[in-house]
Amino acid sequence: MGNSDFRDDNPYRHGTTVSMFIINEFLNSQNNAVEIMPLKTHNANGIGDFFGIICAIHFAMAKGANIINASWGFYYYYQNQFKYFDDLINNILKEKGILFVTAAGNKFADEELIAREIYFAEYGINITDEQLRNLEIHHFYPADLSIYPNSVLTVTTTDGKNISPTQNYSSSYANLGVYADQDMKFEVPFPSDFPKEMISGSSFATAIATGVIGAFGKKNLLRLENIDKTELLHTLTLEDDTELSPAIMFNVPELEFKHIIKGTCTKKTSRSI
Repeated sequence: MGNSDFRDDNPYRHGTTVSMFIINEFLNSQNNAVEIMPLKTHNANGIGDFFGIICAIHFAMAKGANIINASWGFYYYYQNQFKYFDDLINNILKEKGILFVTAAGNKFADEELIAREIYFAEYGINITDEQLRNLEIHHFYPADLSIYPNSVLTVTTTDGKNISPTQNYSSSYANLGVYADQDMKFEVPFPSDFPKEMISGSSFATAIATGVIGAFGKKNLLRLENIDKTELLHTLTLEDDTELSPAIMFNVPELEFKHIIKGTCTKKTSRSI
């Protein structure tokens, strides 16, 4: 943040874990390789600002990034005032053919308290627990930008029938669900001689989705002017049910009913060592 030190000082090694989830998806890729560009936008406590984020996005563009993984976001409650950032995400990234994969967001007790207070003050209603997970009601940024015809994909976690109860969903904003390994959690993506630790969060689902798309997507569909994110996903349609196959599945009725656009989901193609 503000210097050349990009080391992961988060106590949970959030950025390192996200990077490893992406890298692991390339283990079975026959055609694509990965280069990670680590750009630190948040401090050890997970706090960042628009200046750092915008600088990082421009740096990534300048250095030729094909996909930007944005495993971060924040709740907001009033009319959006982020005009420059909106233009950068909605228009400039799309024009340059850069895919922007971002997290649907997670449950945070403090944010829910704020949301409940605002909804009661504004509308005189008590917002429910389920509504707090709905991006169309409890807005999470930049996940909500995926409604536009841009290059934004919003990702959450699923078990194939439901969305994680601690993560956000939407039939308008959530583009992709990632199958969890167990109980809406993922195996920590590092070698270990001990029983696997499990972690949860839309940040990690986002990283897996980024990895799958990067590892198995057609490179000629990235860095195209006015990138078509829908076409890119459809080139990854699941053709068989092997562990190594590209894994985008469409029209899963349970997920469409449980609020993922067209019931679209993916699965990991690589297990941790």
